[in-house]
Amino acid sequence: MQAGKLRTRIEVQQNTTTTNDVGETVSSWETVKTRWASIIPLTGREYMLAVFAQADISHTIQMRYFPDIDQSYRLKYGTRIFEIASVLNLNERNKTLHLQCKELV
Repeated sequence: MQAGKLRTRIEVQQNTTTTNDVGETVSSWETVKTRWASIIPLTGREYMLAVFAQADISHTIQMRYFPDIDQSYRLKYGTRIFEIASVLNLNERNKTLHLQCKELV
């Protein structure tokens, strides 16, 4: 993967639960990593195929490989939030990840 294509700084967030002063369990998102990535909106035919295969996939996010990411994480870019639908380790070489994502509105 060419480094020049990874020009968007995104936050990888994980859902965490804590207990507040009253004893209630509170769920919140915590940034665990910050990564360079490329956000690619699906176009025309790709979008139609994604809708048939898996509802609401709107973007592919490409980044360098790291082992821990899965569907329990989410990605944040500025005020935009992306829910991860699937994680593809390109050619199983542990170099590039393609994340199929749904942008939350």
